[in-house]
Amino acid sequence: RLQELEPASSAFNHAPAEKSNQQAVDTVFDEPFREASPTMDLSGVPRHVVVMNTSRQIFKARELLFLETQALLSKEGYEVVFRESSIDVDACVTRVDRVHAVIMIVPEYFAEDYPSQLEILSLSEDLTAAMANSFHSGTIVFEGNLDFLRLAQSIERRLCLDSKQLGIELDVKYYIDIDVIEGLFSVLSCGSESSNFSGSIPNKPSGAESELCSAFPMLNPISACMMLADDKIKNVLDITGRVDREVIEYVRTYPVLGCPLSVLG
Repeated sequence: RLQELEPASSAFNHAPAEKSNQQAVDTVFDEPFREASPTMDLSGVPRHVVVMNTSRQIFKARELLFLETQALLSKEGYEVVFRESSIDVDACVTRVDRVHAVIMIVPEYFAEDYPSQLEILSLSEDLTAAMANSFHSGTIVFEGNLDFLRLAQSIERRLCLDSKQLGIELDVKYYIDIDVIEGLFSVLSCGSESSNFSGSIPNKPSGAESELCSAFPMLNPISACMMLADDKIKNVLDITGRVDREVIEYVRTYPVLGCPLSVLG
């Protein structure tokens, strides 16, 4: 059973420019839920990458779901990496020139497994605001019984209006338990279009990546690794061990960051 999450009153309390409001919903860090994925050194080879965030509560309750989804994605040629991240999403995936976020919402997040309309709206708005801080686009996946899904559908119009104000393209999906594996696979797969991402994703952050994400806490792991595939950024971090003003200005002009420039402050 998942730990109950405390719903916040409004997503619009989370301003992307304010560092103190960067964590919209608490993230729980436990022991890794499975053996780490092997590192694949495919630098310079455009491909699709899915990063599953093992620090999220949903992984402890839906481990089999994510493993079976991984198997489907791997058959289609995706690189799937399981690793911890402080970004408040359950997974992120490359989509051509951007990184797309995915969040699941399930009944166990709420007391008695059945929320009020206000509770489900409040949590959904909070998670959407968190995504908007780090991504151009995202999908919220609701999984549960028909009563839970009908309740979730009742807030979709309000949630989509909120997402427009937050500046993020939002898609919403609904699946009962017997359909959720194929549904999550569909959300995380993105057809035959080639991705512009060509960095190497390790199963644990390198020292350089940790330094980069410390300087830019809203930076997602795929964009961070994409930046570190650039020799200039990596060399400066290797030599100085910190992100200096020159690196920051250089990153602002980076051709394919895959996420909002606001992550750079």
